[in-house]
Amino acid sequence: TYYIYRPLWTYTAESYNSKISMIFQATNFDQNNITPKNYLCLMNWPEYYLFNESQKKYFQNKLNFKSKIKIQKYIDFNDGNKKLKKKYDLVIFDDPPYRELFSSIFLKNRDHWNIEGCYNFIKDIHDICKKLEIKACIKQKKKSDHMVSRKYTKFINQISQLIDLIDPDFSPREVIENSKLVISFPYSTTNSLAENLNKKNTFYYPGKLTNKWLFDDGKKVITDKKDLENWLKTNF
Repeated sequence: TYYIYRPLWTYTAESYNSKISMIFQATNFDQNNITPKNYLCLMNWPEYYLFNESQKKYFQNKLNFKSKIKIQKYIDFNDGNKKLKKKYDLVIFDDPPYRELFSSIFLKNRDHWNIEGCYNFIKDIHDICKKLEIKACIKQKKKSDHMVSRKYTKFINQISQLIDLIDPDFSPREVIENSKLVISFPYSTTNSLAENLNKKNTFYYPGKLTNKWLFDDGKKVITDKKDLENWLKTNF
């Protein structure tokens, strides 16, 4: 269901003493500079399950309706049957860019979520992994389809000889548990998962970011390729 307005059936169920909750499966909803966040005051779910204190504080400042807020260190959607048998030094969580046509249709207006940014995110990490001989994998966010940039898809397939491509059907938790380090495209929830699993992690973006992280938890974004290389050398 959509998270802003509760379906009518939830009110009926609540009148019969059913427990009604909204469970957030991510921390990066509506991450852009255009959409105002004032609409969050319209939410009136009795209970919320969130990822961390930063997300909790954000919602407490936005909600008008009195609700219970509970923090789950990991909201477990690891319900697949696939088990990862390989171990990796590094797992990369990408965010495949749409082709310009589909970006316009779906109003994907995050300033950093574009073909150039997503392409260079992978290319820079690939270059460093090759130089440092790091055994890495890319946990693909979605299966490649006609909406994804052809340039990006072509490059991902080209580098698959050095960096393994992990099927989207594997859960993020499964892959993180089998990896030493985590690098995510801003601002993926996977860094919060890695934090809760005690894995070293960072965001990386190859350029200047104007978007700000909704839940300011003090985690910085590495924006320089050399700084990323130094981070990997320190933690590898």
